[in-house]
Amino acid sequence: MIIASGGQPTEQSQSSPNQPTHIASLRPLDLNTKCEVPRNELGDLGSFLSHDLGKAHRTYRLADGNVHTFHATCRDNGIKPVFHPFWESLPLVNIYLSITPNILHQLLQGIVKHLVAWLSNPLVFGQRNIDVRCHLMPPNHQIVLFPRGVTTLARVTGKEHKNMCRILLGLIVDLRITGGSSSAQVLKAVHGLLDFLYLAQLPSQTTDTIAHLEHSLVAFHANKDVFVDLGVRDGFNVLKIHSLLNYGQSICLFGTTDNYNTEQMERLHIDFTKDAYHATNHKDEYPQMTTWLECCKKVQQHAKFIEWQQQQHLPTSAPPQRPSTGPPQPSTCYLKMTQNPTLWRVSFEDITYKYGAIDFLDLLGDFLVRLKDPSISGWALHDHGENTLIPFHHVPVFHKIKFTNGDGAIVDSIYIQPECYVLGFIQGAFFIFHLLTKPFPSRDQPLIHLNHMTNHLTKSPDHPHAIPVTCSSKSPVLHHLLPSHLRIT
Repeated sequence: MIIASGGQPTEQSQSSPNQPTHIASLRPLDLNTKCEVPRNELGDLGSFLSHDLGKAHRTYRLADGNVHTFHATCRDNGIKPVFHPFWESLPLVNIYLSITPNILHQLLQGIVKHLVAWLSNPLVFGQRNIDVRCHLMPPNHQIVLFPRGVTTLARVTGKEHKNMCRILLGLIVDLRITGGSSSAQVLKAVHGLLDFLYLAQLPSQTTDTIAHLEHSLVAFHANKDVFVDLGVRDGFNVLKIHSLLNYGQSICLFGTTDNYNTEQMERLHIDFTKDAYHATNHKDEYPQMTTWLECCKKVQQHAKFIEWQQQQHLPTSAPPQRPSTGPPQPSTCYLKMTQNPTLWRVSFEDITYKYGAIDFLDLLGDFLVRLKDPSISGWALHDHGENTLIPFHHVPVFHKIKFTNGDGAIVDSIYIQPECYVLGFIQGAFFIFHLLTKPFPSRDQPLIHLNHMTNHLTKSPDHPHAIPVTCSSKSPVLHHLLPSHLRIT
């Protein structure tokens, strides 16, 4: 049984494989078929006739007559027997042209989801190869890492699929298909789909970008049969793949896809429904949700009013001056760390071999001597450091820190992870970390700064407690003190 939009249950019609797919016979999320395409040709690249709007109007006019005749006519025309749909009385509306693309559900949650499943198939690259490469990726400020891989994730969101697209082509670019054959055709197919995905989301479109969009779709269809040859799929009769043919036309008619993407509504669903429900006691929740939303709106309006009042009393500001040109100057940054470390007890042996800080104990002794006597330096510092007794064997370690500017905005961040075995592969340590000298951390304690990315030694009179550290997984590298323009908060 199917519940029509008018609220009346109707029988589901049985259609033949070659019967055209019609808008009224589809589920709500699949309302994207604009043309008379046979069901067994959904994966083909070609042009198809548009739906006959006049035929649909003539069919729905029979809704006031005999019910059996109306249902039989709808079944013959391949549409749902909906009682007078809302668009029937709108004279200037073509409901088939009004169906716009859906980036979130068609591309991110549809095509990208299929693509990841095809690539992780054992007949193509396999889950293990892709997940290992995800785990071995070094930290990067521009992408989101998936240390546990992308093939085992469940309930993946559209944002996560969007982040996968940034690294997907790089993960497979030099992999060979299972059995040793070349992956050139697979790469071309993936390249075409990813190009289409990003071109479809451009905030500004021209005839050239739309032409590139169509060209990328042609490239995908020219190489998609490799998945059939490998035995991953029997065909591409997927409605979401057919919907890609309509993106260029919809952009020409209605503008860029950000005008009708469903991500905005999904965001409002979280703000107005999920957050409001979590604020209730989950009993008789609707009045509580309404009251909570009203309070949030009033607080927002009051905040805007206060901001407006403050702007009224501000003195007239001088016209903005042009920024001075010249070499970049170091700006003051502030260190922001979590209250608790990532690991509470890390032995000196692990710091030496897993983190690569081979001279950690010697430099820790120098640090303790300087902490007691800041005036000592040079060989005297080194001699006293060698004779310093360290009464502990474990220290807490932070794997992530952030740097903020004066306004509290994060301007940089640092990540580390020790050397470890991942599915038979050795993952190299990324040696940037901060370590406190006491087992119970405090923001007022001095830090030992290890940074393998620099090869020079600088001294900071503002931070006498910071010391240089030798650290490397292969060979010693000279590290630097915490720069003077960084402030510990």
